[in-house]
Amino acid sequence: MAEIAWTEAQRRAIEVAGGDVAVSAGAGAGKTAVLTARVLRHVRSGVPIDRLLIITFTDSAARELKTRVAEELRKCIAAEGGAHLRPQSLLLGRSWISTIHSFCLRVLKEHGLAAGLSARARVQQRDEAELLAEETAQDIAGELLARDAHTQALVGDYCDGNVREYVALVRRVAALADSLPDAGEWLAAQRARASAGEFPADEMRAHLESEVDRAIAQARESGRFVRGLPAALAPYAAYIEGIADAAAALRARHGDFEGLRAALAALEFGRLPSPRVGDDLAHDRKRAARAVTDARDMFKKAVLTKLAAQTEEQYRRGEQIVAGPGAALLDAAIRFRAEVRRRRAAIELLSFNDLERLALELLGGGGQAGEEIAAKLREHFVEVLVDEFQDVNPLQDRLLGLAARGNLFCVGDLKQSIYRFRLGEPAIFAERIRAARAAGPGRWVPLQENFRCRAGLIRVINGIFEYLMTDALDGIGFDAAAELRAGRAEPVADSTFGAPFAALHVLPDRAAEEDEDGEQDGGGDMERAEREAHVAARELVRLRRAGLTVGAERRPLAWRDCAILLRAVKGRTAAYTRVFADAGIPVAGPSSGDPFEQLELRDLLALTAVLDNPRQDIPLAAVMRSPFGGFGVEDLAAVRAAGGDAERFHALVLDGGADGAGLGARLAEFRAKLGRWRRYARELPLGDALGRIIAESGYMAYVASLPRAARRRAHVIGFLERARQFSTFAAQGLRRFVRFLEDLREQDRELGAAAVEESAQDAVRIASIHQSKGLEWPVVVAADMGRQFNLRDLSARVVCDRALGIGLRAPDAAAGVHYPTARHLLVCARKKRELLAEEMRLLYVAFTRARERLIIIGSGDPDALGAHFDRPDEGTRIPDHALHHGARPLAWVCRALGRLAANPEIGGAGLVTREFHERVPPIERADAAAETPEAAGPDPVIERMRRILLHRYEHEEDTRRRASFTATELGARAGGAAAAPPREGPAPARVPVPEFMQRRDAIEGRERGLLAHLFLRHMDLRARDLGAEFERLAGEGVFEPGHRDGIDADALRWFLGTPEGARWAEEPERVRREVPFFARVDTPGSPVLLRGRIDAVRCGDDGLEILDFKTDRVDAREAPARAESYAPQLMAYSWALQAIWQRPVAAAAFVFLSARAIVPVPECRAPLPELARRIEALIAERAASPAAG
Repeated sequence: MAEIAWTEAQRRAIEVAGGDVAVSAGAGAGKTAVLTARVLRHVRSGVPIDRLLIITFTDSAARELKTRVAEELRKCIAAEGGAHLRPQSLLLGRSWISTIHSFCLRVLKEHGLAAGLSARARVQQRDEAELLAEETAQDIAGELLARDAHTQALVGDYCDGNVREYVALVRRVAALADSLPDAGEWLAAQRARASAGEFPADEMRAHLESEVDRAIAQARESGRFVRGLPAALAPYAAYIEGIADAAAALRARHGDFEGLRAALAALEFGRLPSPRVGDDLAHDRKRAARAVTDARDMFKKAVLTKLAAQTEEQYRRGEQIVAGPGAALLDAAIRFRAEVRRRRAAIELLSFNDLERLALELLGGGGQAGEEIAAKLREHFVEVLVDEFQDVNPLQDRLLGLAARGNLFCVGDLKQSIYRFRLGEPAIFAERIRAARAAGPGRWVPLQENFRCRAGLIRVINGIFEYLMTDALDGIGFDAAAELRAGRAEPVADSTFGAPFAALHVLPDRAAEEDEDGEQDGGGDMERAEREAHVAARELVRLRRAGLTVGAERRPLAWRDCAILLRAVKGRTAAYTRVFADAGIPVAGPSSGDPFEQLELRDLLALTAVLDNPRQDIPLAAVMRSPFGGFGVEDLAAVRAAGGDAERFHALVLDGGADGAGLGARLAEFRAKLGRWRRYARELPLGDALGRIIAESGYMAYVASLPRAARRRAHVIGFLERARQFSTFAAQGLRRFVRFLEDLREQDRELGAAAVEESAQDAVRIASIHQSKGLEWPVVVAADMGRQFNLRDLSARVVCDRALGIGLRAPDAAAGVHYPTARHLLVCARKKRELLAEEMRLLYVAFTRARERLIIIGSGDPDALGAHFDRPDEGTRIPDHALHHGARPLAWVCRALGRLAANPEIGGAGLVTREFHERVPPIERADAAAETPEAAGPDPVIERMRRILLHRYEHEEDTRRRASFTATELGARAGGAAAAPPREGPAPARVPVPEFMQRRDAIEGRERGLLAHLFLRHMDLRARDLGAEFERLAGEGVFEPGHRDGIDADALRWFLGTPEGARWAEEPERVRREVPFFARVDTPGSPVLLRGRIDAVRCGDDGLEILDFKTDRVDAREAPARAESYAPQLMAYSWALQAIWQRPVAAAAFVFLSARAIVPVPECRAPLPELARRIEALIAERAASPAAG
């Protein structure tokens, strides 16, 4: 490797000898090249390569390192004649270059007798181990629930009776224990702690004090912010500063938890001041009031509500309440670990954790044979080299310590530790670094030269993270030794793109509307992703058009040089794909949505279920309808009609009985084919059986004819790979395979390798930040920065931590709630620090993937985020409260960039820019003609072909607009309430209700609404005995007998007793029910169709009376507000009837059956022109929305 010009730090890392060494390798610092060079230096000095233990994080990394070493050895032998190196090349096959699991396996096999390991034992695949562990946990749960009262209480109180959730909880606690070298002792200690139910007074006092300090700091910062506004707003500053001073005085006065808690709980906040200011200060007043209110509310939330609401005695009582369930959970984890290991031993299988634990027991268990083996290994290895040390867990660290003897060379980067979900512990590497720095010069080597990013971009990244990364957040400080330095030569003749290197784009946030349960419906993320995709597409198109060149050869920017990095890609890929397609930008990335919901996988899952048990209604019908069966809808209807009940249907399909050469012959052919396929499943390995069935049926050709064929084909191949993988499992069976697939789906794991469309080789890559680790692109778009941090784990009823153990919320059966215990609060506080630290490291990884340009996009509050640029933080580090209370990465980034923008050497030099968008920018299409230089002499034929191929449809904009809307949508959009499902279509034909539906115990809310509307539509308006009326309608086939319980007869009787209902009965001939309409609305650009179905219209002497029935679960007090949210729907009905029937509307109202309330909507009586203007404005707003359609 003589051709490489090593930096001074790299050379020190390669050559340092004589003890433990820790190397902090920054992003793009060439750590793999350094590791390879250090191995070669040992080899050249005469150290046999099989006397080096080299541990990598993944198998692919081990293969890459081994390949690099082999290639460099070949070069050395060729260049130096290297007779002494030829034996080294032969020894490479015996080298110890591997993952830690492969190292453990090799040690156990070589010393199997001492380890008590069977010669027939094999390593269990990860998926097989997962399946066995899940089955074991399920069995244990069944046993404990049958006999243990504490377990029953645990499942009822903490899992809402969901056994699968209980199983996941037990496995999570066991997995945490398995990452520790002394797992059994840890579980026993935690059980003793849980049983004791002691109150951690000192820890709670320290926690309360830290939260008070953060709240005081935030209050003082908001006061300083207000002081910088006009003096007339000073009362706001005085108010919040008074709260901070009072809290600080209490903090200094009380040294015990209860004293401080009680004093804080009695703290008076007073009323927020309301200074009188002119209209010119209205905006500043709003900003001041918001800053002060946010600080006050955070004080109340973080200190008073969360910590000071319970007395110390209440906390002690809570710990006693959860002692029994906590001990039961730990007992189950102990039992699970022992049982799953026993089951694996019975079938001679080893999991990855078994490998580590058995190796640890062998080398460090205290036995004489093990100690001798460990001593021989330490003597054998001249050096132990470990890559990605920041991701090891405590058990692995102990193992590596047993193999080393003061000769451990570890490489890592604390700032890139992003695998805590795999139970890695970055604090271990941090401790190694501290020990190395204390050991003297040369023991710690920071690699700071970055050979990836442009110098200007490095300055921006350093500026961001030297402000954001502090030791307060999980010990990931960013000092001078952590700064990156430009390591590559800057390209010449690139003055056009010397700046900016980083660009921030902020869009106004439109949070997803919440439904009645307060849950987001997912539409908010999609809308935000679409809006941000518009900005990303525009920026990439502009970079291409402007002629950005990349790479050492300074070639034009290609689409494959760009990447969109997201914290999570699920649910967002579709939006980027759609918007980028509109912009003419090819894109490659993971499929959107659940792959198991794709047509091809639904077919294969149904086929697998039928191969296991063909007498299943839905899977059998799905297979018959699919290409495996080849039957049409009419065929299935004919078979079902002839078969009658389910048993007869199965008999016709599976046993025969239909005569004739038509459908009967086809059924006979299907029976024979299914019998043959089931024989394959019994006699062949599952993967081979399914492969033969797919080949016989021609299913792959069918998949190739569908849209997105490459991805669908990859899904089928992935399914077959999983089946072949399952064929190697110790326990087989189709039913177990189906359970295996269900586990994959529940755990959101990949079915197989992701496919990339063949036509999208030059495409923008969409990837998660985790997937981007180790990769780089010239242009990186870090999007979705405005998303909230995922802190859902902190709201769990049970949380666990290595240091603090488990914490449970205490149940209050009378109130129907769970309240936090002291241990739960402490564990959550620690986990929050860890989660925020992980988010910070993910941010660092994302930003350092860019070589040339970094584009940061997020959605948020423009006023709050813009304030960081108007008045930048004067401190050198982000305040602790801003780290802990910041809800999203965009808030962090804007605080940092606000400082950089004010820095003359960065912001003043134009290295970073910002743009706050008031609205979504229009799509700018990638024009191929504009991106390629014109030929010297245009060819007429080529020009004619170009005009044909590049012709744009003149009404193309209209193709991206909604052509029609329903009146129901207008109401749902305006109010945000969950609207009833549209009923504008014709009434569906009545079909027999499947047996599984008839056996339901309850009718859901949506179906209750449909049944009520159906009854109102068909009932005799003069009828008063509603029970008899239901029997009549059921006899006519309108209802099934089981529908009676779904109709609220009392609510209907109430309505019929109102004046409106009485008018129905008096003159039923005047009442028209379920009135459909279709009307044209002239909006800017092109007309739109508005359609709807009106529940009831009474033709009165003075005009039309419109009624719309609602079955929302609201009371009488909520009805007016709900009616106001639905009002545009009723206004649309009024406008349509006036326009079509040419009659005025005398009255319009909503009838809330559940609330027993009739709420009129007087706006519906407005003149037709006024209604028309309002409807046109509503539809124009919807049609112009980027998310429309």
